[in-house]
Amino acid sequence: MSVDLSHWSFVTGRAEDLGRLSERLRLFRPGAKKPDDHATALWLVDARGRLLLRLQGNPPDRLRIARELNAMENLSVTPAAAAAGGR
Repeated sequence: MSVDLSHWSFVTGRAEDLGRLSERLRLFRPGAKKPDDHATALWLVDARGRLLLRLQGNPPDRLRIARELNAMENLSVTPAAAAAGGR
């Protein structure tokens, strides 16, 4: 299997740190056989690394994602920037 690395970011580190991270992010279903049975989620993270949205589901709800992205886009435009035609 090959991965297009231009569209993915991978976390690396010590096993115990990765274990804590996977628990906090709820990457695995309760009682799952790791790493084979992982949860499916879409994470939207901004340029500062802040989690903006976490969606569950396979396949993802494309209409909801579009609505959420549009809502976030509208929130990011300040009145002064909107008047100037930018952000």
